[in-house]
Amino acid sequence: MLHGKGSSPEKVSWLWEPLKEFGNVEVPPFDYSVEEGLQLALRESFDLVAGHSRGGTIALLAGAKKGRPVIAVSPPTDRILQLEHLYNRRDLPGSKELYQYLSSIPVEVLRETSPVNHSSLLKDVLLIHGIRDEVVPAEHSKILCEKVREMGNRCTLTPGHETLPSSPPLLKDKADNPGLD
Repeated sequence: MLHGKGSSPEKVSWLWEPLKEFGNVEVPPFDYSVEEGLQLALRESFDLVAGHSRGGTIALLAGAKKGRPVIAVSPPTDRILQLEHLYNRRDLPGSKELYQYLSSIPVEVLRETSPVNHSSLLKDVLLIHGIRDEVVPAEHSKILCEKVREMGNRCTLTPGHETLPSSPPLLKDKADNPGLD
């Protein structure tokens, strides 16, 4: 389970605690760039990978490259689209700094590290996205889910409320009934 920038394992316990029912869950402190985080994640062995925000981006990329199921919460799935969004929303707290950081990364790297460009490799995905998320618009998850489905693979998109995803029992419900959509 990978958390986002500025977060911690404790702050995302609502995501990983329910997963413990299904097996071992590792939640390391994880404050890496997408590029560094992906390299670290690919060294690990896992049956399922989950992540929140930037950790969700890394989880989607690692899941695609290893052919493993993914649970991602509010992930930026198109880093170029995210850069454009942040430019238009520089008024949001932290958005200006995040925009400056993303704009320092070459466009080719942003494109290569955008899960939407690896949708054909994603086989089984659960996306959870707050419908009023102002930092990462829910459109990111909608676009990715549509592309995964176009490839004939499974993707479930579950909208959350406000900026946070729905309550943890939802994860158990989805795990018990993977075909729910």
